[in-house]
Amino acid sequence: NNLIPWGQGIGYLLNDILDFNSNIRIINPAMIVGAYFQDILNKHPDKIIDVGINEEHAIVMAASMSRNNVIPIVSTYSTFFQRAYDEINHDVCRSNNHVIFLLDHAGIVSGDGSTHQGVFDIPMLISLPNMVISTPSNLYEAKKLLNIAINNKKPFAIRYPKGNILPYKEYNYNVEIGKWVVLKDICDVNIITYGDVINEFEEKMVNLNVGLINAIFVKPMDYDLLKSLSNKKVIIVEEVMKIGSLAHLIMKYNIENNLNMNIISYAIDETYLGCGTRNEIRKELGIDVDTVLKNL
Repeated sequence: NNLIPWGQGIGYLLNDILDFNSNIRIINPAMIVGAYFQDILNKHPDKIIDVGINEEHAIVMAASMSRNNVIPIVSTYSTFFQRAYDEINHDVCRSNNHVIFLLDHAGIVSGDGSTHQGVFDIPMLISLPNMVISTPSNLYEAKKLLNIAINNKKPFAIRYPKGNILPYKEYNYNVEIGKWVVLKDICDVNIITYGDVINEFEEKMVNLNVGLINAIFVKPMDYDLLKSLSNKKVIIVEEVMKIGSLAHLIMKYNIENNLNMNIISYAIDETYLGCGTRNEIRKELGIDVDTVLKNL
């Protein structure tokens, strides 16, 4: 089981979907090579549109297509969606248009420099009405999320990192909007996180009496599960800005519902990240798995 880039895995899933769905169009602003979508271009040239370096146009076009019986999937790096915030807000979310956003290079990014860090997307999207925000931890979840996004007529964001992932493998748990996956039973101390860092936590927590929750959906949250964490210690680990993070939403819900959770947030304080590998930057920020588990 050799690792493959996340983008390549997503490309495989999309190619399979395009084989059976003639209503879907991929829109990509000049990042087909970076997104590993060359195979889609070769196999389905009529279903992928490169609009050049123009994220704003990509979003407006997607919104228009969604009003005309087309399901548009806009794919580019997380950091480039920042350029199209106005269009996402006014042209997609305000009209509740069925547009799917693939946010590649989400979270901390190795080797691409300060400008390419995908750590602002959740704070940017979280306040927008109608928006669903999700992050798969493996390609099984990614496939489930793509199918959910295609079948739910609303704005839907799927985030994934630059790094590598195991090839596709079937699992037997459900993925549904607003539901989290309990990977280790809820205890007095629990970790909530999302994305592929889940896999490292699971590996290193085998002998720890600590709960582990995969928050596949940042929005909407799993409110029933949160209620079951009442009076417990909850540690939330994220590769995004702390302000506007999942932890912020959970803290707000905790206060409003008197759940008395003891919440600790590991996320990024108000700073721009420099260069380095993902692991180096995580360690420097003190949000890497080893640091979190050491401080339990």
